Amino acid sequence: MRLAGYSAAASAIGLIPPAQPCDTIVISMLELLWRKVVAAHSYALRRFLDNHERVKVWPARKTDQQLVLRYLASKFQPGVGYSEKEVNAILNRYHTFEDYALLRRSLYDYGFLERERNGSRYWLAAATADTTDDTALPSLTAPDDHTT
Repeated sequence: MRLAGYSAAASAIGLIPPAQPCDTIVISMLELLWRKVVAAHSYALRRFLDNHERVKVWPARKTDQQLVLRYLASKFQPGVGYSEKEVNAILNRYHTFEDYALLRRSLYDYGFLERERNGSRYWLAAATADTTDDTALPSLTAPDDHTT
């Protein structure tokens, strides 16, 4: 295998311990790359957060809007249903520009939240629940969060 040759060469010059398999090196490199991607996302998100890590402005670019919406979606618990009033309260806790309706509609329109047809109940979309964990975006210290 070609990777075995690289592993031997890397251990010969002291880059890795001699007994470390090449698969471990590849995994380590992927973990390092993932950390850089997460750090870049964190930096991009922080441009839109105040010192209390609340969204302070609504981004103009769609990609930045989705980044902010993913952050807000992470404040909802998978498998929990929320009334519109509860959704508004959570959104008000994590933004400062006083437009919870824009954020609620955007979370629904972009597929982060699902809802009953009449808007009486909201819940985190299944696909979103899989991507709002700590590996998808760094966990940010936030105000006291007691979601229902």
